[in-house]
Amino acid sequence: MSVGIGVDEQAIVLTYKNIPAHQFIYRLTGYAQYPDSLRTLGVNAARLVKGNPFASDERLEVAF
Repeated sequence: MSVGIGVDEQAIVLTYKNIPAHQFIYRLTGYAQYPDSLRTLGVNAARLVKGNPFASDERLEVAF
């Protein structure tokens, strides 16, 4: 599937195998406070696998 979600104490990121390891597609910091944004990040991971357009969320930081 080539899609990954990485989690640490401060942030959660959505990444893809065809981008450099230090980059991400979306990042959400302070994610424990934003359950709806977590859901959007998961939805976008599924959309990436399917090739569908991403859902938007103002709390998700876009890398490019």
